[in-house]
Order: sequence, then C-alpha cells, then structure tokens
Amino acid sequence: MKTPFRLFACAFLLAPSARAEDLAIIVAKNVAVDRVALPELRQLLRAEKSKTPDGLEIVLVTRERGSLERTTVLREIYQLPDAGYEKYFMQKVFTGALAAAPRLLPTANAMRKFVAANPGAIGYIRASDLDDSVKVLAVDGVLPGATGYPLHLPGA
Repeated sequence: MKTPFRLFACAFLLAPSARAEDLAIIVAKNVAVDRVALPELRQLLRAEKSKTPDGLEIVLVTRERGSLERTTVLREIYQLPDAGYEKYFMQKVFTGALAAAPRLLPTANAMRKFVAANPGAIGYIRASDLDDSVKVLAVDGVLPGATGYPLHLPGA
C-alpha cells in the first residue's frame, strides 16, 4: 500500500515545477516597430493613441471574456477588471473618441490570422502559440522567454 504512494510522491517531487508562460504582443510582420515600452503599450491598447509609432491606424483586438490571456492583459496592461474594461470602451465609443470597441476574437489562431492580415492591429497570444505569420514586439526591450520579460500568464 505504501509503494504506490511513494511512487506518486517521487514523481511529484521530480516533476518540473509549473512555470508561467509569457504573453506575446503581436503585430503584422510589415509593421516597422520592433519594440514598445510598457507605458506606451498601455496607451496604445487603451486607445489613448490612435496610431502606432510608425503611423498606422490602430485596430484593437481582444480575446473572449474569461480567457487566461485576456485576464492577464486586463490585470497587467489595462489594470481593470472585465466590467471596468467593457465600461471603459463603451464610454469611448459613446463619446465618439473611438469608432468601435475592440474586436473580440475567440482563439489564438483567430488572433494571429487577424493581426497578420491587418497592419494596424495589435494583439496578444501565448508565446507557445506564436508562428512566423506575425511579428512579436519586445516589451521594455525584452522578448518573451527572456529574463525580465514583464507579461506572464499565471500558472500556465
């Protein structure tokens, strides 16, 4: 009876510890920007700026409510809960400061495809969902996976 428990305990202790996965900020490959400071990223995603640093009209996209990626972006970048985020953009649209709320995309694949096809779009996906169809922006000069990268999905 003790043997299965010991095997389980050994396997648990020897297993690699859970590591948070990085959240990558993505743009179309032909965008001239390669990096963004976290405060500037906040301004871009909060629609406080209407153009990317290289002059493209910004198209905001987001993941579905409840996704770990969206929750992370709301906490780390917007610094708002879901209800606050929705109210923020509803007010922007209502006052005419923004033509439309961010486009809602259901999957990382949909996010990648949309961003790749729309040069002003800025989105986010897990680093493990990256492919060569989009460009990853360095945040504060650091790319996902490198020490010091600021955007992590908790417990992913």
